[in-house]
Amino acid sequence: MADKKGATPAQIDLAWLLARKPFIVPIPGTTNIEHQQENFGAAKVELTVAELQELETAFAKVKVFGKRAPESLLVANELHKKGYNVIGTSRNPEKKSVVIAIQNIGIRYY
Repeated sequence: MADKKGATPAQIDLAWLLARKPFIVPIPGTTNIEHQQENFGAAKVELTVAELQELETAFAKVKVFGKRAPESLLVANELHKKGYNVIGTSRNPEKKSVVIAIQNIGIRYY
């Protein structure tokens, strides 16, 4: 599809996100100015309804697996739901536990 549209695959990805809903705003990250300029080009890519459907059909065939976030973030999210003000997360060097910094409580290991 990218070749057909005269775009790069990254531009098609971003154009697809932009076309989905008006409140979806992709925030691509890069440290490379050429990639940033390429990303800006996605705003000029217009996808038809048929092209959007083609992408949706292709995406539906992709099997998603794995966790949706690192374990430290998942633990921090659960603590936040319980009312804790989580201010940082990381793994200890041996990767045996998740280190969570909680405001006014200190550091806890999970």
